[in-house]
Amino acid sequence: MRVLAVVVGASYLVGYFVPMFDWPAWLNRLSVFWAFGQPYLEWPALSGLATMLVLAVPGALLAAAIAERSPKMA
Repeated sequence: MRVLAVVVGASYLVGYFVPMFDWPAWLNRLSVFWAFGQPYLEWPALSGLATMLVLAVPGALLAAAIAERSPKMA
């Protein structure tokens, strides 16, 4: 859970830090928020969808592995 919070927080801040510190624009592509785009205006770009898949598939597999190993409560 903490890892997810750190990834989402860092992803959010990248959108502000790139223009503020004049970092290369490709760093924005590491942000989940950049990948999602503006869903009310248009579909995300193909590169954004690929970024979301690269993050979502391993994340879902990791979550399933953690859930399988965690103690079950009734």
